Amino acid sequence: MPNLRSNLNNRLEFMDDGTFHITIFSDLHYGESPSGNGPINDAKTARVMSSVLEHEPTQLVVLNGDLITGDGTQAHNSTDYLDKVVAPIVKANLPWASAYGNHDNQPRLSSHKVFEREKTYKGSMTQNMVLSPSPNVGVTNYYLPVYGASDGQDTPEFILWFFDSRGGYGYGGPSSSENKRPDWVDKSVAEWFIETDAKLKQQYGKVIPSLAFFHIPVNAALAFQLHKGVSPSKEPGFNKEVVTAQGRQYPQAFEDWDLPFMAGHLAATTTGTIGILRFIFYFKQH
Repeated sequence: MPNLRSNLNNRLEFMDDGTFHITIFSDLHYGESPSGNGPINDAKTARVMSSVLEHEPTQLVVLNGDLITGDGTQAHNSTDYLDKVVAPIVKANLPWASAYGNHDNQPRLSSHKVFEREKTYKGSMTQNMVLSPSPNVGVTNYYLPVYGASDGQDTPEFILWFFDSRGGYGYGGPSSSENKRPDWVDKSVAEWFIETDAKLKQQYGKVIPSLAFFHIPVNAALAFQLHKGVSPSKEPGFNKEVVTAQGRQYPQAFEDWDLPFMAGHLAATTTGTIGILRFIFYFKQH
């Protein structure tokens, strides 16, 4: 693998040729069926990850949700699976950043405990920037700046946004509707996103392009997939794999739960008050 600028020094930088390479893994589901085929499948997943990281030029690995199947683990060992998740990345000496999914918070698995375990690793760039006394905001809400290739540059060329779309069930409670967590990014996080991006623009004196990563698609994903956008040449729709209820989690009938988050992304695709959001990466369907 080429010698990429991927030092574990908490600073992400473009290559001299102007590229920045991200490898994304989603829905790894370590710990699923632990008494069945789970261990065999986990070993296969580890081999695939190692092969990908060996052959693909990578400067940052993104773990985009459902790292662990918390509903298949036990409270005493659930976070131990995080060690297996990141083992191929640690071996490759690469940094990574996570956005947790619904299976990462279950009655026997706490996403807060996963985060604590993850931060014992030097290579983890995952953060929790939206601190709140309420657990409802989730954990992995943060951003990472990506700088130019010039040494010592202080102004980012790109911003990577990460959001916790929550879901799953409250830790320590039952797997019941009363204990179900919301399946969308919290309104307070959407407000933080808009405010923080505006501050970044003011701080650096320019609009900084960005990418966004989260696990569960927004409510509008299905409609945007099936219908062409305002400009068919720029917004032709998505691929032909329809976003199903499994991919959306919440009921099929439209609700306004994630409108603040969608509104924030809509604003971020313009050159108005906040930066330009180039791409959004979400997963879930498998």
